[in-house]
Amino acid sequence: MDLATGQQVSVIFLDTEGFAANNISENYDAKIFAVSTLISSHLIYNSVKIVDQSDIDYLELLARRTQLFALRSQMSRVKWTDDFIHDLLSFPPLIWVVQDFVQTAVEKETPKEWLHRLMDTHSRENENYEISLLDIFKSVDCHTLFLPAIKKRLLTDLSRAQEEDLTEEYKEERNSLLEKLKKELIPKEKNHKPISGTELAALFEVLVTAANDGSLAEVPSRWTTFVERIKQTATEDCHKFYMTEMMVLNEKYSSGPVNMQELEEWHNQVFQNSLKLLEQLLKGLEETAEEAKHKLTENIQQFYVRTKDINEKKIRLRCSELLNKMELIAEDSLRALSLPVPSSTLHHQIAEIIHDAQEGFRKELGDLVVPEVREKYLAYLRKTIHNLGESFHLQNSKALESMFLDGINLAIDKFKVLTKDSGNQPLKPFLLKNVLEKGFTTAVKVFESQCSQYSEESLYQPHKALLEVNGAMEGT
Repeated sequence: MDLATGQQVSVIFLDTEGFAANNISENYDAKIFAVSTLISSHLIYNSVKIVDQSDIDYLELLARRTQLFALRSQMSRVKWTDDFIHDLLSFPPLIWVVQDFVQTAVEKETPKEWLHRLMDTHSRENENYEISLLDIFKSVDCHTLFLPAIKKRLLTDLSRAQEEDLTEEYKEERNSLLEKLKKELIPKEKNHKPISGTELAALFEVLVTAANDGSLAEVPSRWTTFVERIKQTATEDCHKFYMTEMMVLNEKYSSGPVNMQELEEWHNQVFQNSLKLLEQLLKGLEETAEEAKHKLTENIQQFYVRTKDINEKKIRLRCSELLNKMELIAEDSLRALSLPVPSSTLHHQIAEIIHDAQEGFRKELGDLVVPEVREKYLAYLRKTIHNLGESFHLQNSKALESMFLDGINLAIDKFKVLTKDSGNQPLKPFLLKNVLEKGFTTAVKVFESQCSQYSEESLYQPHKALLEVNGAMEGT
């Protein structure tokens, strides 16, 4: 609806059941009347044909039953805080609409003047209650409507009537009523803005609960409690939503470590979604929403700091486990080597083992850490396996030396066999020389046959020279 001020608002027409129905108590009518009064920007009360003292008495009785007078008095005295806005609980103007009105006004008396005269002159059922509807409502007006139709079948069920079936007097007075409402309608406001649907729904729940509990006078404090409760509930729900979404990532990695960048991006996305959800849950309650946003942000940040710290520890643990795993695999590969082997071969094999260990570490680690951190772990792994390889180089050197010595001993044994004098007869010098040279040459070949594949080793030539010395000594 576009108001007379040009402001565009959404208007809700709320129709309630009538009063004094069969099997309905006055207390029930009083609750309907009180909630309708306090929720409305403009209250329309319908009666038929005439207004008499009993009608006025009944409305005042309903007002007393729900302590509307006390609440109105309280509202005029209380200094409202930001937690409860006075305008949300304002008492509206009242238009008393009299349907099927066919009476003639006295001395050009307007319907409003006629109603006010009735209110001023009627005697109340109990003079101890010096109260009036005029003391409750911002203003009290009266509007009459002529018979809507003249045909019996339409009057029996007015829903059958089309616009052209309505009497001209009725349409004129109906349109006048609508224009009056449009002109006088002022939305309930909060901070000089029309209240939102969320605030209206929240106020409605507070009023109904208070009416059922018989404590409408406590609505201001109930409102504060209600808003605090929905703020707490919304904050908790959004925090649970955040936790649930974070568990999705946790389950994706089977509760294992997560790449820190992915964790942060996931957190930021879920956090923003949590804030959007909070905004939806508290839409229209801007101040409350801002407080809830601050609390939710604080709770989530505390949780995220702990989550990030735990994840960093998981990453370090995973890296440490992978390092140990690769070191053990490398050590097993080294122990599987049959020593001795040529030093160059051992060097190449150690390099391959380091490469395989680094590739295995890199593959299993994936993108869990940034490249700079991964390179540090790889450098540490390379150094560890290299140091382990150095001990195998030392073992290989000892094995080579033992092999060379075995080769020397075999060669000497062969030399002894070839140079042994079976007849115990002295040989001529040139024959002895030939025997020794042949024995020495054969001994060298035996050594070479045992050790020639290691001829590039630094120990090869010294041990071959040692063989020559020993051979010469044996020949002597």
